[in-house]
Amino acid sequence: MTLLTIARDLANNVGLQQPDAVAASGLREHQEIASQANLVGEELARRVDWGALQSTLTLTGDGTNKVHDLGGDFSRITAGVGVLAGTCIVRPLSRA
Repeated sequence: MTLLTIARDLANNVGLQQPDAVAASGLREHQEIASQANLVGEELARRVDWGALQSTLTLTGDGTNKVHDLGGDFSRITAGVGVLAGTCIVRPLSRA
């Protein structure tokens, strides 16, 4: 979800014309949308215990390239996680 997506959805809900840009727009309504989106994002970051939403998945491989099903609730890789072998970190995990 992007700021532009949020702004377009909001515009539909309150009867404004859908914007083509928000951050670079000089229109007061677009500046207000961006400001409110930032405030809501800051509040969510403050209120929610995001670390509690992490889970662990065990993948067993044979050293070859395979596609593994990460489950329907998988959203993204969290920065700072690693590949473990038992209790030893083998290497940090990246988006690559």
